[in-house]
Amino acid sequence: MSTYRYNAIDETGNSLSGTLDAESMQNANAILGARGLIPTEISEDKGGGGGSLMDKINAMTGGVKIRDLILFTKQFRSMLNAGVPIIRVLQVL
Repeated sequence: MSTYRYNAIDETGNSLSGTLDAESMQNANAILGARGLIPTEISEDKGGGGGSLMDKINAMTGGVKIRDLILFTKQFRSMLNAGVPIIRVLQVL
């Protein structure tokens, strides 16, 4: 298990930061989501590459505005909670 540093936004729009222990970066992301937080950056605390989640998203998309990422994440979560299959959610969004 590794320690990850994160920056996130809560449901009221406040910025938070901290650390958590998780098996992987994806697991850390899931833990933060379960806490009702929207991660804006996750990086492994003790080196070992990894990089931040935001750096990986920017490399793939050429840059995503935080506001757009928040909107996407909220819509994604709402559709999954409504029982829409993940493949359909990805097609729609």
